Amino acid sequence: MTITGGSAPTVDTLHGATDTGRAVMKATNAAAARSAIGAGTPYALPAAGTAIGGVKKATAVADLASSADTAAIIATVNAVLAAFRASGAMAAPTSADHSRPKSSPRRA
Repeated sequence: MTITGGSAPTVDTLHGATDTGRAVMKATNAAAARSAIGAGTPYALPAAGTAIGGVKKATAVADLASSADTAAIIATVNAVLAAFRASGAMAAPTSADHSRPKSSPRRA
């Protein structure tokens, strides 16, 4: 670009730039840019708990073999449930959870 008859443009002399736009262009880091647009600090997802929050990684549970019997299936499902509870992704069952009647499997 060749400038004739004047000085080089600066952020402050850009025609049409708003005060916010100028502040963003002058920002020296992301925090200053967020401040310029009124965004404040970035959102931090809270940890898992009783309120909605981030979910912690559960421990690994091995896949079932295609020939798994009922006992192996039950053990694996229980291992998955235990891993979810240990990670904080699922609450432990209460005594009320155990008192519900179990439904019978439907037959086709």
